[in-house]
Amino acid sequence: MFDRLTGKSLKGPVRRGALGTRRMLAKITAPRRLRILVTDDNQINQKVTTSLVENMGHRVDVVSNGKEAVEAFKFIPYDVVLMDLQMPEMDGFEACLQIRLLKNQDGRHTSVIAITSHARKEDQEKCLAWGFDDYVAKPIVPRELKAAIERTITKTGSNGTSPAPAQDD
Repeated sequence: MFDRLTGKSLKGPVRRGALGTRRMLAKITAPRRLRILVTDDNQINQKVTTSLVENMGHRVDVVSNGKEAVEAFKFIPYDVVLMDLQMPEMDGFEACLQIRLLKNQDGRHTSVIAITSHARKEDQEKCLAWGFDDYVAKPIVPRELKAAIERTITKTGSNGTSPAPAQDD
């Protein structure tokens, strides 16, 4: 049945509740495996966000502040950056601005999504005004995160910023 619905084949039997089955299915059914950078100074938030994104079938790298995000962005062509706003050294607003300046130099567009506990309409408008592509409030609702990633990738056309599908390390 899965083969007919997706046009893809699963190797070996799939048992309900088998470890990793949901993650494996997400990888198989994801239209394109994205490379996503999670930027958050809180280790629990890093783990939660990483788990959610990996369960969607995408590859994740993690940094702890905006300065590290800008440095990582210089060397790795991320498809999406998930950015907390309040962090030490460089906050999410400044990091988003720096990423946009780098983007203008090489012509690629990377979706930057604000992830924050500030959930008022004014906060969302401020994020969009600073150059974020979308906004997700904490605590993160998985379907809202997935929808935000899909909206920004669809809106930007996902111009293939990654040279090849991400490989597991």
